[in-house]
Amino acid sequence: MERKLHEQDPLGTRIDALRARAASLIAWVQAHLTRSYYEAQIQLKRRQWPWHLRVPNVPFLKNRQNRFFDAMFGMLAEVAGADGSINSDEREAVQNFATDNLRLSALQVITALKFFRETRESSRSFDSRANDLADMFRLRPELRRNVIDAMIDMAYSDSTMNVHEDRIIRRAVSILRLSAKDYEELKEEHAAEEALRNKLFDVEDRIGAEGPGRQSNRKARANAAEELLFSSGPYDVLGCSPSDTSTQIKRRYRKLVLQYHPDRMAAQGLPEEFRETAKKKFQEIQEAYEAIEMERGFT
Repeated sequence: MERKLHEQDPLGTRIDALRARAASLIAWVQAHLTRSYYEAQIQLKRRQWPWHLRVPNVPFLKNRQNRFFDAMFGMLAEVAGADGSINSDEREAVQNFATDNLRLSALQVITALKFFRETRESSRSFDSRANDLADMFRLRPELRRNVIDAMIDMAYSDSTMNVHEDRIIRRAVSILRLSAKDYEELKEEHAAEEALRNKLFDVEDRIGAEGPGRQSNRKARANAAEELLFSSGPYDVLGCSPSDTSTQIKRRYRKLVLQYHPDRMAAQGLPEEFRETAKKKFQEIQEAYEAIEMERGFT
């Protein structure tokens, strides 16, 4: 009898291990499908801008593109600087708008961001820029809504819209010949998009979206994180400060994970060398967060 029990124990252990591995695999598949679903929903909400605004190296389109960049990115700069300064979240938001929404080439992004940076030194008025876009898109009300949508995204890039940003956007709504109802609808759509993102984060937190074998890899990751903690400044990697709250750090981490996720880089059709750079950055972000997680003791 004792011999039989002795022989059964290893079998039971193996069965338990297989069950645990199967549960881990199922959780990973669930999380992966959830991410794909919610990312697809967010992509459906993303606005599509005319192709001619992003085609590089076409001489007869360049003047029109620069006219658009000057007006659009100048108006975004007005929103970002409405409270007297432009913070890192707002700078990141305008770069994401250029690369993700407009899908500009690298050279075009540099040009667009130059207009953004130089707005404050420019003598051109906000109304002049808004009237320029109203003229460019006079027969395209959906593109005029896109302009307001981009301004709303900019206003909320640091979590809240202040009264100065609201006043500027309402002025743009009037010049672009849109209604107060259009404005409220766009704000509601923005709230819905944020809810989708937050739900994605919640699902991944709940069922463990790091993939099979999370526990077995945790020690190795913790060692890498501990090394990072004492060597390369994890707060700098995440663009945070040690004085930030845990909630602020988690929010920043999640934004960066979405921005540099390998699946997203592949979907954008970036060249292999760019994807490799993004992959290294993604790993660096993970290790930095792990280091701060160890330091602060949150999960």
